[in-house]
Amino acid sequence: MLSWRDVFKVEHTVGRLLELRVWNMKSFEDADAYSRAIELALKAFGRKMVLCGDYRPMAIYPPVVSDRLVQMFAAINARVERVGLIVSSPTIFLQVTRMAAEAANPNRRVFSDPSAMTTWLSEVLDPSERSRLTAWVVES
Repeated sequence: MLSWRDVFKVEHTVGRLLELRVWNMKSFEDADAYSRAIELALKAFGRKMVLCGDYRPMAIYPPVVSDRLVQMFAAINARVERVGLIVSSPTIFLQVTRMAAEAANPNRRVFSDPSAMTTWLSEVLDPSERSRLTAWVVES
């Protein structure tokens, strides 16, 4: 598990599932640390992973953060099979959807409904990964 202050947590618990939680990302330094943590986890695993991200505590990302996240999203495209991101408000839904589109990976989707994200990601997960994803959503 990699975490940065009270900003984020990146955790690999089971199989190909990489769990991401973001609580309070306001600076380039925060976004860069988050990006490096994800890239490090993907590199360590050595094959494509499925990412689930909980961005619900965020209301909106400052431009410097969203720009750095788009860079990271694009950089990891080849190392992810699917990415599901949960958000809480229409404003951040639009922002993160735009960011995902800029990174140009059709296997990265943004959700406001955790069960819809779980259903979509579960299509490519094995039973132990599906079980962990369900538990991860409940922990949120």
